[in-house]
Amino acid sequence: MVRTHRFSTIVGLVVTLCAVSGFAQSPSPEKAEAGPSLAEVEKQITEAWAKHNTLKLRVHSLIRTPNAVRTVELSGTVMVRKKDGQEEYRRDTTTTTTLGSGAATRVDTINVLEICDGKTAHMVRNSGLDSKVYRVDPSRPQRVAGAALIEQLKANGTLTVAPPPEDESLDYFVLKVKLRDPAPPADMVEVHVDRDTGVMNTQILYDATGGEIQTVHYLDHKLDVELDPDFFDFLLPEGVEYIDTTEPDNGE
Repeated sequence: MVRTHRFSTIVGLVVTLCAVSGFAQSPSPEKAEAGPSLAEVEKQITEAWAKHNTLKLRVHSLIRTPNAVRTVELSGTVMVRKKDGQEEYRRDTTTTTTLGSGAATRVDTINVLEICDGKTAHMVRNSGLDSKVYRVDPSRPQRVAGAALIEQLKANGTLTVAPPPEDESLDYFVLKVKLRDPAPPADMVEVHVDRDTGVMNTQILYDATGGEIQTVHYLDHKLDVELDPDFFDFLLPEGVEYIDTTEPDNGE
């Protein structure tokens, strides 16, 4: 019997509990130069990504507490391929948490694989102790480019465009999302999207005080490269627990 289960995420980020730095405030409205509207930014991001068919990039995040007792590192790859009007998506990441130092050091590793064909999506989570497979809503896996990214940001809260900084020209747009249903400590997400490709290059999560919780970098963008179609085929591993989160929780 398939057991059902519900859980929520915030734009696919790995949320950690340690605030690591302050948040630089945007220029005051009376000093900020007029920038493009949200509609104009959406249009440019959508049109830029529409010129490309595939994407492969590297994802990385590193967080250390001030006393270095706890370190959390996220690394992996993301691949996107357009097929028959849909975007196929694969995200394969490893999160390594190191606690303590010296002989008392403890290291925990979690591998997460997300595969979406545009209609169905699955997530495989392997902690080393056990492995579980979740069928999730196709909108859940984090998008990294174009209209799909914009739609996902809007679904999570109120989306705005940050005004451009004074005397500085950026090659990316700065988008901010005030989360509609924040899960403490997360309160706001800031996203940087490349102007020429429509691909995200940075994602920053803030708490309610403006303190930075986590920064995730999307690096080494490779556009229109050949990707093996098999990468986007989901095969259910044998002997793992299967949890369908797309069905109402019936208590079974």
